[in-house]
Amino acid sequence: MISAIYHEKQEGRLCAMHSLNNLLQGAYFTEIDLMEIARNLDKKEAELLQESGTQQPQSTSHNVSDEGDFSIGVISTSLEVWGLSLIPITHPSIVQSIREKPWEEKAFICNHLEHWFVFRKFGIHWFNLNSTLKAPTYLSPTHISLFIEQLKQEGYSIYVVKGDLPPCEAELYSETFDPKSLTSRSRSSSSSSQPQQDNTIDFITQMQESIISGNSQSIPKPSPNINSEEWKKAVEFARMETMFWDANKHLTQPSTTQHSQQSIEDDEDDEDDEDEALKEAIKRSLEQK
Repeated sequence: MISAIYHEKQEGRLCAMHSLNNLLQGAYFTEIDLMEIARNLDKKEAELLQESGTQQPQSTSHNVSDEGDFSIGVISTSLEVWGLSLIPITHPSIVQSIREKPWEEKAFICNHLEHWFVFRKFGIHWFNLNSTLKAPTYLSPTHISLFIEQLKQEGYSIYVVKGDLPPCEAELYSETFDPKSLTSRSRSSSSSSQPQQDNTIDFITQMQESIISGNSQSIPKPSPNINSEEWKKAVEFARMETMFWDANKHLTQPSTTQHSQQSIEDDEDDEDDEDEALKEAIKRSLEQK
């Protein structure tokens, strides 16, 4: 599936263009397109200022810098053509849903220090498509919450993408994609240099792998860099992720009427086994702490 994901890598200061194309999964925008949109926005803003009697320096642009960095206005206007809109995650209408279940959204666009990047969902699977990465990087659903918190701490402005994204090749492979086939390094992703947050994400990944596999003996020992509260958060996120995958098994596994009753019984047995594995994993982690 990863090979089917369209991923533009960083060239010059074109991260805004890369973010849009990575979001839409195709080379839909060029630097010239964005420059034209920026000029049109500048023109409209100048007309409004003139009508209000306010003068603006002729050489000043609020939509593209001298270095070629584009504003949120350019990003937003570009997406309007596709019937998409951006809403800050701090907006009252979505702040609670983003805090509780961000994985139910379709994509996020982020900006900090004039760098734009996007992470989005294919089917039920999330990937970080930052143009500075060598390749798309998997983000498990419950890691999304930690990732967003991490970005907020680093000063990022984060916008949720609303609307229907265009169909893409990667969507065709999402139903058969198995995150457990990835290594721990490619499962977890972070843009930051904050070791404590990274250690927490890595710990969640390792704990989740132990719980999913049912191997409570391999439960990781918490890093000294993870404090008590972070460790508790890690355990909770691991538990949530197990519940998430249980609830979404039907999205990736075909079912038939003939075997429906047997499937229900098997799922109940699996839930009991995973619940016991989770309890054992947490017990062993407590002993290691």
